[in-house]
Amino acid sequence: MPEKDLADFAQENSLASIRKIPLPENASLATCAQRAGSYADCYTVDVKGKIELSAYTESFFNTWLMRLERKLIGLGSKPSNDDDVRLLANGGCDSLAWWRVEKRDPDQLLLSVPDIATLTWLMVSKLPGATPGTRLYFGSAVLMQSRLSKALLPFHKAYSRLLLRSASRTCERKSR
Repeated sequence: MPEKDLADFAQENSLASIRKIPLPENASLATCAQRAGSYADCYTVDVKGKIELSAYTESFFNTWLMRLERKLIGLGSKPSNDDDVRLLANGGCDSLAWWRVEKRDPDQLLLSVPDIATLTWLMVSKLPGATPGTRLYFGSAVLMQSRLSKALLPFHKAYSRLLLRSASRTCERKSR
């Protein structure tokens, strides 16, 4: 494989392709993130193919990391399975484990976890150009930061990038 191709492959298959950016103005997470004392982030990755929000949502909540998180949440009496994820992704329900839908648009999904004052946000947007492509967005907000949430922030940032990378790989695989 030529050197340039190896570099392209490494870039496309690494966390380096995940970018942290400011929240877009049209993000449904943006108004929540402006609350005093809150923390918010936004990560993006560009993928090949036309990815609908439902496919992204299903891929995101079915990553191996999120399945593990859902299993741990299930131990605390809020179990969920892949069928529940599919229902959430396709608008068939408004909750999954401890997440509750706050707002659903054709290209965005905003979920809250009321017990711990956090928000999870997913968005898709079509990339310009002749080749079909989609930008996947993933953001989180912690509305009332505690010492613990501040201490866990480095873990959260790494975990967010891993979640988005895993979901993007699944989306690309399914769009072929």
